[in-house]
Amino acid sequence: MTATLGTCTATDQLNVTVIPGATVNAGPDVSIVAGDSYTITGSGSQGNYSWTPANNLSSTNTLTTNASPTSTTTYIVSVMTAQGCTATDDIRITVIPYCVKPMEAFTPNGDGINDLWLITNGNCLVSAKAQVFNRYGGKVFESNDYKNNWNGTWNGKPIADGTYYYVVTYKLVNGKTVLQKGSLTILR
Repeated sequence: MTATLGTCTATDQLNVTVIPGATVNAGPDVSIVAGDSYTITGSGSQGNYSWTPANNLSSTNTLTTNASPTSTTTYIVSVMTAQGCTATDDIRITVIPYCVKPMEAFTPNGDGINDLWLITNGNCLVSAKAQVFNRYGGKVFESNDYKNNWNGTWNGKPIADGTYYYVVTYKLVNGKTVLQKGSLTILR
């Protein structure tokens, strides 16, 4: 550095140390089914970490933590390096309500009310295989890609009123497979 004032000149040297800035990445936003947990695996600069909100986290001061939110939550991670630099990032965990709940009865009589057998009430699944059997074990309905559209018929004819038994295999958006069995009553 050189400073000049009139005819006087002074020169001095100064060393500047560049400190790297702080970085942090919370990871991509995700969706989970209610009741599931998700392992957040962040990355970033060495330093002290802090997650907010702290609710439903296994740890609030590490890059990796398990989150079990009960509703859709945005978690924010902050890092402070030894040099005092800070950075923040966030991850949104969308909680999809558990939607697997087959109806126990329906009335396929054509009146527009409860005419179809519903096995899900939301968007937590990728696909469902449904089978329905009579009390003797005879199959009266089957679909490998069920879409809540069975109207109580088999081979184009209405099946009799009564109690039947179902087996439904769900593939959920979280990759899990759920098997449900139960009884189903048809009333016309």
